[in-house]
Amino acid sequence: MVMKRIFFLIMIWLVVGCGYHFAGRQVIQFPHQARTVCIQKIVNPSVYSWLDQTIRDFLSEEIPRRSEAVVVNDTRADLFLSVRIDYISTSQKTKGENDLTLNFEAKVCLELIFKDAKGRVLFRTLPVTYAETYASESEQQQALTKATTECLRRSLDQLVKNEF
Repeated sequence: MVMKRIFFLIMIWLVVGCGYHFAGRQVIQFPHQARTVCIQKIVNPSVYSWLDQTIRDFLSEEIPRRSEAVVVNDTRADLFLSVRIDYISTSQKTKGENDLTLNFEAKVCLELIFKDAKGRVLFRTLPVTYAETYASESEQQQALTKATTECLRRSLDQLVKNEF
């Protein structure tokens, strides 16, 4: 019994000591010690205009949660963020007997672009693509929301790892 406890404690120590972190919990480091971010523009080439507010709401919650920066609606912000949606698609994924659609897929690809007050691009994330499967047309909006927020979350993860 004592050996099991020692083994368990060693495993906990190894996991904590190796730098393992849970996704979405790592601290975002903005360059130039930026403390304020303004979500300036969302380029959304789709007919899903409701996604703009979904993106703003998600980023307004996620950025302060994962960094020391706050999201502001001010021209005096340290960083200006634009979200560019490269593409959004919904399609039939799986067909069954008699060409009856069994599953649909919502796919989103986007990137984040950060600029300074003079409009110069400081950095941009690599494009992130995510697909979400859904079972019926009535679930399309929920699937698009999930795919979009997952792309945003993974884009922010790049800021932790400096993969931009």
